[in-house]
Amino acid sequence: MGATLNTLWRYTPLLICLAIWEILATAGPVSNQLLPDVASVGKALWSLILDGELLRQAGHSLYRAATGFVLAVVIGTTAGLLMATFRGVRLVVNPIVQMFYPMPKSALIPVMMIWFGLGDMSKIVLIFIGCLLPVVISAYNGARGVNPFLIWSARSLGASRTSTLVQVTLPAAMPEILNGIRTALAFAFILMVSSEFVIAKDGFGYLISQLGDGGAYEAMFAVILVVAAAGFTADRLRLSAVLERIYNNALNGKVFMDLGLTLYRAAAGFFIGVAVAIPLGVMMARNAGVRWFFDPLVSIGFPMPKISFLPIFILWFGIFDTSKIVMIAFSCFFPVVSATYAGTLGVDKWVIWSARSFGARESQVLREVVLPMALPQILTGIQIAVPVGLITTVVTEMLMGGPGIGGSMMAAGRFADSVGVFAGIVEIAVLGAIVVKGVERMRAYLLRWHAEARH
Repeated sequence: MGATLNTLWRYTPLLICLAIWEILATAGPVSNQLLPDVASVGKALWSLILDGELLRQAGHSLYRAATGFVLAVVIGTTAGLLMATFRGVRLVVNPIVQMFYPMPKSALIPVMMIWFGLGDMSKIVLIFIGCLLPVVISAYNGARGVNPFLIWSARSLGASRTSTLVQVTLPAAMPEILNGIRTALAFAFILMVSSEFVIAKDGFGYLISQLGDGGAYEAMFAVILVVAAAGFTADRLRLSAVLERIYNNALNGKVFMDLGLTLYRAAAGFFIGVAVAIPLGVMMARNAGVRWFFDPLVSIGFPMPKISFLPIFILWFGIFDTSKIVMIAFSCFFPVVSATYAGTLGVDKWVIWSARSFGARESQVLREVVLPMALPQILTGIQIAVPVGLITTVVTEMLMGGPGIGGSMMAAGRFADSVGVFAGIVEIAVLGAIVVKGVERMRAYLLRWHAEARH
């Protein structure tokens, strides 16, 4: 009985949000066309369940997401550990990761469609690529941060390199690996819906798109809630032609205009999301009341496909940059707040008590003890949020059209201009590689005192 009451109390914030939603929809200033009431959404959900449509679409979507995700976890964890352990592997794999990690995976949708057709394979490969890279980088960073004395002790006792990797490095790096797997889980749902928005005739994304286009907003919200619930449950269960095109675009200024607009939107949304996420993550770890309210909200929001909210943001903020920037900030917020919360919560309590015993004030403990010790995981969250911002930027531009790399790529795709599509991919990949390299250098500088700096 006590466990049931604790569970209900823990998820009470979700019920509060539903109550606020109902009040806004029925008695507030928000029109029912923009925000249907909870009862109408519930009726639409029941109708979808009764006619079997929801279950059919769920089967297609979850199969794709699960297949790509599992493959990514197995291969990504192995690759990240090998990169941190063997210099030769790192020299070969690291440049590939730097190139592909920041590339918006949804920008590969036209390529996946050309290479693998409209069947399941194109979605599975896209989900695999998107989930692979956060797992690789988290496993790599976690293995680099392992205390070298643990490794030296194991080696001095006669352990082989393989035994040390499996029995010492892997368990010690597991917290960051699990954080990367959690992020990959969210990416699996995000890319599942994104790919089905564009290149599918079944699945959750296709259903949301069709219902939104048909004005059935109650049913659209119902499907979004189902995807959010599925993600919440999973989270709790814990080239010459291309170069020539780029060159021509650079000569006429188009490439600089597209890159500038895309970078501006990505940077604005990213910094807004990070500015809100870091303070909130720290407060969640240090204040029980804040944690009680926001922890279930973050858990349900993290794996939720953020692109599902794009039609809502367009209705609320219009079709210009505001809706794109809000969408980007919303997407970047979750990996940073999750990493900040986990890093702050994981700070050794004995260190905090020692600082207090020497007379340190709470502000000094936070500034000089908690934040420095949580910084590696916070920076990992930021490293994950950077490509998320670029991905979301390109996806919103693809779906909403207009200037920007995503809009140009989608325009090229409509006319079967594969050269134009690949030119956009190369442009965003180069931009992303530069940004990610800058973030890596920032991490190395800020953590020059940390164990991972010795690798």
